[in-house]
Amino acid sequence: MQAYRRFGYQRAIDPRDTIWIAEHGGEILGIVRIAEEEGVLVLRGMRIAEQVQRRRIGSRLLEEIAAWLGSRECFCVPYAHLVNFYAQAGFAQIEPESGPAFLTERVRDYRASGLDAILMKR
Repeated sequence: MQAYRRFGYQRAIDPRDTIWIAEHGGEILGIVRIAEEEGVLVLRGMRIAEQVQRRRIGSRLLEEIAAWLGSRECFCVPYAHLVNFYAQAGFAQIEPESGPAFLTERVRDYRASGLDAILMKR
């Protein structure tokens, strides 16, 4: 998807993913998606344009996602310093081992590559 490429996002996008885009004047300012992976929902690929970060665009996207999710369970694998940001939408940090095995492995892989990733569940 072109919008993700603009942000340097390299992961594969499934056509079945649900994608939210924040735009103004035809310019994409933010993007995020919910993917179904191995039977669970995973929030992935949150990107906000650098020039508009800290202007609540990401928070508003999370509010929309929380409303869309309703009572459905969802996971995300953010950087540890973003725990409070994702908590706005009801996500809480959990031990990686208590999540789905593929997400436990994803967190381990990210950490092994030097990223301070955590697992969160809503």
